[in-house]
Amino acid sequence: MLYHYKTVAYGGEPSTPNIAAITTFLQEHPQYRKRCFDLISYQIATQILAEKEAGIEQIGSGGLFVKSRIEEAIHYNEEWHLVDPTWLLYDAEQISFLSKHSQYSFPSPNLLPSRYEEEAEAYYSLCKQYRTVMREMRDRGVYKHVLIATQVDETLCEELIGRRSSVFMTRDAKREDIECVLEYQQSISLYDSSILESLLDQFSISTVTLLDPTEKNLIVATEHLDQEKIRIGGYNDGTWIKERGGVSEEEKIHSTERDYWDMIKEKSRGQF
Repeated sequence: MLYHYKTVAYGGEPSTPNIAAITTFLQEHPQYRKRCFDLISYQIATQILAEKEAGIEQIGSGGLFVKSRIEEAIHYNEEWHLVDPTWLLYDAEQISFLSKHSQYSFPSPNLLPSRYEEEAEAYYSLCKQYRTVMREMRDRGVYKHVLIATQVDETLCEELIGRRSSVFMTRDAKREDIECVLEYQQSISLYDSSILESLLDQFSISTVTLLDPTEKNLIVATEHLDQEKIRIGGYNDGTWIKERGGVSEEEKIHSTERDYWDMIKEKSRGQF
């Protein structure tokens, strides 16, 4: 009997809908007319609804596209200050309304405009404001946060990784950054399971989430980890990994949110 792996969503990069799509959505979901609701609100809602319909166990919304939310909330004036997190708190309430125990993904501090290269204290103050934002969003119902990063540093990891916050490394992350993350958290998400064996030689890893895995990636992971420690996950950035003739290829596609998460669910059942 095929093993069914737990599925995890990290959000993604949704396409921009036309006005007609948003109008139809609001007609079908009149409860949102009474809430503060904008384009990002729509994109978050459609992410979560598609994941729930596909049967994803760990719901997750957000992505790099919510960067403007952070830029509105935190401003720089000699140091970083929390100015207006209103829309982030609206997002938190909406996420909690749609799905309990949901995670919210947003850009890590080092993806914001650089104003701290020569001043460590300014970077520390930015991380401090991130902690405040995450705490306030959790108070409004977000279960945990995922920081999306291509590169990491010790300050980011020390200040922001915790029981209810973790780092998600993007598709083009380097191995040394993945290793830095594993110094601070025991779970990791990987696009390429070929590095898993050597990582396990260096670090104590409790769970691994395979992102958009091919059948080969899953087989490699099961050679080194028990099945219950493996998750099948996704970040819908429009790139699907397909395997042709034993070779993995990236393919840019245009699909609905539901198509993508249906595909992730199928892979969790061993259907490649």
